[in-house]
Amino acid sequence: GEAQMTLQPPPETPAREERTIAARSSFQGAKVATLNPATADESGLDPFTRGVLILAVAPDSPAAREGLRAGDLILEVSGEPVASASALEGRLRGDGRRGPVILQRGDRRLTATLFL
Repeated sequence: GEAQMTLQPPPETPAREERTIAARSSFQGAKVATLNPATADESGLDPFTRGVLILAVAPDSPAAREGLRAGDLILEVSGEPVASASALEGRLRGDGRRGPVILQRGDRRLTATLFL
């Protein structure tokens, strides 16, 4: 007989942690989520990548003015990998100092110096 196979939806692990960044930083106004297999599948990204996905950017927000876009994947902040939305929030100091941020946009890796 034929083998029956049911495809399961991609797992929501780690948790999505969807949130809008309110901290005074270059990320303020960005709606972000932890990249997990489900969010990666929804956005066509590699499910084994770790990072924080920008889902939306509020118009006229600091994030929009810095050029951040929906679909950008934040990989590192100040030389440390960010694997969750809460970890990203924990790195945002709001003290007006800048730091390096590595993000992936499409198949390009970009380094920006942003207010953290």
